[in-house]
Amino acid sequence: MTLTEEEYKRVVPRAMAAFRDLPNVHSVGLGGRERAGKPTGEIVLKVFVHRKTAAESLAPDKRIPATFEGVPTDVVEAPEPNHPIAAPAGVALGGPYNEEEGRYRPLRGGIQLGGKAFGGLGTLGFICRVDEPPPNRIVAITCHHVLFSSAAAEVANTAVGQPTPDDSVTKCCRGVFGTFLKGYRDNTMDAAAVRFEKDTEYYPQIEELGPVNSDHSITLPEAATLTYPVRKRGRTTRLTGGTIQAVNAVHASGLSGYMVIKPNAESGGGTATFADHGDSGSAVVNDDVAICGLLFAMSSLTPGAAQAGWGFAWDIDVMKARFAADGLDLICDSSATADDKRVAQVGAAAPLETTTAPAVARQLESDLSDSELGRALTAFWLRHSVELNHLVNRNRRVTTRWHRAGGSALFQVGVRSVYNPATPFPTEIAGRSTDECLQAVLDVFDQYGSHALRDDIRTYRKLIPPVAGRSYVELLAALRGEPEGARWQH
Repeated sequence: MTLTEEEYKRVVPRAMAAFRDLPNVHSVGLGGRERAGKPTGEIVLKVFVHRKTAAESLAPDKRIPATFEGVPTDVVEAPEPNHPIAAPAGVALGGPYNEEEGRYRPLRGGIQLGGKAFGGLGTLGFICRVDEPPPNRIVAITCHHVLFSSAAAEVANTAVGQPTPDDSVTKCCRGVFGTFLKGYRDNTMDAAAVRFEKDTEYYPQIEELGPVNSDHSITLPEAATLTYPVRKRGRTTRLTGGTIQAVNAVHASGLSGYMVIKPNAESGGGTATFADHGDSGSAVVNDDVAICGLLFAMSSLTPGAAQAGWGFAWDIDVMKARFAADGLDLICDSSATADDKRVAQVGAAAPLETTTAPAVARQLESDLSDSELGRALTAFWLRHSVELNHLVNRNRRVTTRWHRAGGSALFQVGVRSVYNPATPFPTEIAGRSTDECLQAVLDVFDQYGSHALRDDIRTYRKLIPPVAGRSYVELLAALRGEPEGARWQH
């Protein structure tokens, strides 16, 4: 029986409807047959089950037939896509992993990002342009569920940042790089486009994988080999590899049109899982670094579970068609070289909320005004903010020492604490006590600042309470509760 690829695809949902109530069946897709552990290359309906059961132990009407509408079937024990994988910060099921939480400028694919409307973290999959009269808009592609908790929670022009959407009055620490432009969240697509701010620098490449080389929709003959290699770079498991086991898969829940990826530690970074929480939005690429899909889910990593850590991704052509229907024709670069720095020429249509008076700064000033010491710290900032910004952004020695001392990380943690006031500050930053980092940052400004700045630092540093392990709420209480004239000792 010879069918076109489109005809094969139309058989899949009918097969899922027919097999839905059979024991252990959870998904059906298109792929290749496997005999004695080896692929034959024959195109079949892949019927995925939680566990195999001997045919003779099942009633005839409970068995998966050898063919369906003339297409052979192959029963495979495999996991199902039961975990969308945007992650609360620091949460993963497997590991331990060397999670990617670093700040990258210029931007590129394969790195952490987050949206202001949601507390989860995910991966900036890849950067592409919207085909339109020059200059083109530049967008980052990730999953919708990375930016919003649900479709109903979607907010137009939501700020998105890397590594987090933190506000900052200093360019070196500001996380926000763009705003949510368009996205989808249903059983056939979970994707979002983030529009870059004007003048944002980027590389059309993926960290550890290199320049993006256009895109490629995996064909049914390629999937039928069961050996077609793909890789992805995500913020949690970083570089991992796998092989395509099925395309155009349909799940019993109604989820449809996705690829099934089996981990292959040898083709990735040695990690025996393809994805974990936080890898959502990663680009799935082939050996030519052509974008093949967008990772949106993983299988359970429950301890002891068989075949854990598989990945599930949307096909690139299907995803592009969805955006194109709304007038966004996404073009993946095919001519970039390594570290080919580009600059976005078109910015967001609406001003970003962080480009003028940041909300976090207003909130911080309001909270500090409740105490005498808080007002004194606010006065210190107002007197010296211009000089402090200049030192961090313009003095290379200060910039280098600021980062080495943990200044950028400390600033970002402080901003996040305003949005999450009950979350305690970490006790360590990069293996060093958080309080030591804070004092080291003050030492930098004490060395390179003006006489007035140095004098105030030597006075005001005594007012700063220990921050390690304390929440924002606890720090504000400490500022309000300390008797007048007293000093904290370090």
